[in-house]
Amino acid sequence: MPDEPFPTFRVGTPHDMLALGAWLAGLLVPGDLVVLAGPLGAGKTVLVSGIAAGLGSAERVTSPTFVLVHEHRDGRAPLLHVDAYRLSRPAEVADLDLDLDSSITAVEWGEGLVEDFGAGLPSGHLLVRIQRPVGVGGGVGEGADEERTVALEPGTPAWAARLRRVVALAPAAVLFDLDGVLADSTDAVERHWIQFAERHGMDPGTVLAGAHGRRSVDHVAELLAGAPPDYIAAENVLVEQIEVEDNEGVTGLPGAAALWAALDAGRPGAPVAVVTSGTLALARARLGIAGLAVPSVLVTADDVTAGKPDPQGYERAAHLLGAATGECLVVEDSTAGVEAGRAAGSSVLGLLTTHSAADLGAADRVAEDLSAVLALDGRLWVRTLG
Repeated sequence: MPDEPFPTFRVGTPHDMLALGAWLAGLLVPGDLVVLAGPLGAGKTVLVSGIAAGLGSAERVTSPTFVLVHEHRDGRAPLLHVDAYRLSRPAEVADLDLDLDSSITAVEWGEGLVEDFGAGLPSGHLLVRIQRPVGVGGGVGEGADEERTVALEPGTPAWAARLRRVVALAPAAVLFDLDGVLADSTDAVERHWIQFAERHGMDPGTVLAGAHGRRSVDHVAELLAGAPPDYIAAENVLVEQIEVEDNEGVTGLPGAAALWAALDAGRPGAPVAVVTSGTLALARARLGIAGLAVPSVLVTADDVTAGKPDPQGYERAAHLLGAATGECLVVEDSTAGVEAGRAAGSSVLGLLTTHSAADLGAADRVAEDLSAVLALDGRLWVRTLG
């Protein structure tokens, strides 16, 4: 392939290697061939363990040296884990009769032996080259925490195109929306607003259309325009009370817990904030349900005079973190939130957890969810959707 920069990672611990493998699994589909190259103890099996975990496999991954192939079929796609260490020529690999078309196949020690088998596959093969310091052991023993370099080298134009969708970001701070980004509260949000619609004889679809990503006080005032201010205020208090008390069905979203831990988001001084349209009580409740530590900077509906799409919340969060808004990354799932991040002058990553890519068209980049984001070696690696 041309001398084009493709993702290269600095990996310091086995935990990091596992996280990289789990993230890499999001790039893989049945029919993919992954060739792992690197010296003894480089961490190839650890990386495959991460791939298996990323595919949802609960089976323990061990080196298949003495059986040549291990099959893991309890994830979202079959994973064939091959150890070619004792094989000397491609014909011996062919004798294994691997089901390359319908499985994801990861071959350790496969460089020079299996690349040709990818020629008949839609994507060809991906070479994962792992380098470690000379004289350093691997696994969980001596040298396990020594830095490795893991380079993804596309074997075909198809893989090169796929890897071009990976972007590396180094923001000064990351500002997260809460609902739809860290916590899946869709069922609860829609349940509450449908109840509101029923109380007021309104069309539920109309009420739901403007509910996501906005402060309840703004949405209630819009829906009840023309009503006495005291009545609007009382209705908003009721809505907020219901939101805090009824969180049935709220869960953490994919990738949120792992990314939160990698960013050490609960540590005082961590360059992480949550900017939510909910109240402080609601934000604390939903972060707790999702198993996420409350960050030092938590900007809620109580802290601003204008909610999203106004940028005030994101501007306040950046200020409290001591970062320029133009150096921050905003992570959002709603149209109003994306507009708020852009109005603040920040880069915006839109997640397709609530709305379509068309609805998030103003975002700089779009990804499925936070499982597409890997925090490693001081950067955020994002599997974007193009």
